[in-house]
Amino acid sequence: MKDTKQYILDTAFKLFLKKTFKEVTMKEIVEATDLSKGAFYHYFSSKEQLFREIVETYYLTQMLIGYEQFDQSSLRAFYNDYLNHVDTKENALANEGDTNANYFSLVFEAIRLFPETKVKFAENNALEIKIWSNVIARAKKNGEIKSEMSDENIAQLFLFSVDATSLRLLLLEEKNNRKMLQKKLIGFWDSFYKQLKS
Repeated sequence: MKDTKQYILDTAFKLFLKKTFKEVTMKEIVEATDLSKGAFYHYFSSKEQLFREIVETYYLTQMLIGYEQFDQSSLRAFYNDYLNHVDTKENALANEGDTNANYFSLVFEAIRLFPETKVKFAENNALEIKIWSNVIARAKKNGEIKSEMSDENIAQLFLFSVDATSLRLLLLEEKNNRKMLQKKLIGFWDSFYKQLKS
């Protein structure tokens, strides 16, 4: 049924990805949902409230990757599962067209409008670093990798390379950004992994 809160969130998020938060008007959102203004305002009091819930739904909640589903028997299996997850997420975005730039710009807009969002992003990041560090510690303990670098630093190199590679490809306006991201990351991570093993 179209007149649901989730339908409005999905529709508005797609609009924000195609343009930006500022560029999308209330009129466009109402028209895209085929709802009356009254029906829209039944769920959201403003575009800002709608955007806040989009950030909660599509960024903060979805950033919490279901790590428990990843193979944690080895670091290599773990990072391959992670890359498959990133590829699936990027595939979903690719269905909306060229949205990568707006995906990142919406993060910065959210932090500007809702400063507490930055704290939540930081908490999510700390949790990810902890999970990766635990997998890395296990890989060291079972002899899979041999490195004097701290578990946390290794985790950061893996995770930060995702964002850095995504932004670099975006700045270079690479075609097939999603496929290039996957290819670049697997090449970098496999090379890094070989260094960690030696």
